[in-house]
Amino acid sequence: MLAAYARLVPHHRPAVRFNLTFGSAVALRHYAIMRLAASFLLLVVAAAPLAADEPLRLVLHEHKFTPERLDVPAHAKFRLQVRNDSDATIEWESDELDREEVILPGEERSIFLGPLEPGTYPFYDDRYQASKGALVAK
Repeated sequence: MLAAYARLVPHHRPAVRFNLTFGSAVALRHYAIMRLAASFLLLVVAAAPLAADEPLRLVLHEHKFTPERLDVPAHAKFRLQVRNDSDATIEWESDELDREEVILPGEERSIFLGPLEPGTYPFYDDRYQASKGALVAK
């Protein structure tokens, strides 16, 4: 019947017909399993950065940042979570990063930074400049 249809429509190419014997059915099943596994692997790899999106934490208490030195990833975006445990408003500031955030007492603020070149990026509390620290991109 395909040959008759092909004669009626000369530019039509008949579809390739598969003879599903036992061997080709197994091969087809293996192909489907491999596609499913590749799709799953792609999903896991794509979701990995989302799972690793834990913030780097920084706390100011009694005019002192803890930790004073915080290692951050170089050449990658990251989230810095700054919590103000003091009784006064702070201004977290970094001249090298050109960033400033006002954080009220008891408040926690997310600051999205990066990607940074390897190096040291000092920060301080603009209202009490003895409170200092540094982000070290490695």
